[in-house]
Amino acid sequence: MRDEYSRYIIAVRAMNSTTSKVVRQEFETIFSEYGLPDIIRSDNGSPFEANNSPLGLSRLSAWWISLGIGLDRIAPGHPEQNGGHERMHRDIKWELQRHPRSTLIEQQEAFDAWRNDFNTIRPHEYWNQQPPARFYVRSDNRYEGTTDLIEYLDDFITRKYLKNRTIKLENRAISVTTALAGYEVGLKYLTYKDVEVHFDYLKIGNIDLQAKAFMHAGQHA
Repeated sequence: MRDEYSRYIIAVRAMNSTTSKVVRQEFETIFSEYGLPDIIRSDNGSPFEANNSPLGLSRLSAWWISLGIGLDRIAPGHPEQNGGHERMHRDIKWELQRHPRSTLIEQQEAFDAWRNDFNTIRPHEYWNQQPPARFYVRSDNRYEGTTDLIEYLDDFITRKYLKNRTIKLENRAISVTTALAGYEVGLKYLTYKDVEVHFDYLKIGNIDLQAKAFMHAGQHA
């Protein structure tokens, strides 16, 4: 994880799993120490994006949105759109991964030493040969834990996603996505049978009450 403005590397983690649950635990630790960013830029891989989910929402990215963090995904197949971050990965690969340590603990120690050198000692061309730590400032937006309460405008009604990935509307169970289980979505009637579905600031699709079906954003005619 890297601060785009200062080029300061916030975290490099040696992990044996990249599931949403495990990665979220790491982000909770990072957010508790450094605060919440306004936006997170990522690629389109797991666990940042989920195939066949509305707007690619995964459990991890849905959690980010619930914290007020905006999503900024690069276009598929265009790593140059996140060039600085890709350069960081290239440096890590060249300087560290060619000589992997025998355990995760030892690998993390190597990552920590490299990160400290990068942030506080190594001169950076962008900052006129000064290290990024001189320019990094932690976020004032503190992390105070997770909430499933999202506010919507007065002309919306709300429904909570159930664990079976459905919401109840007019006594009908509408199947949408597991990514939003436990969260409230905002529903806005356009006609008696056409209902917009929003998750926070995102319109994720429409419900056709006549067909009892949900259509992802972009599929609605």
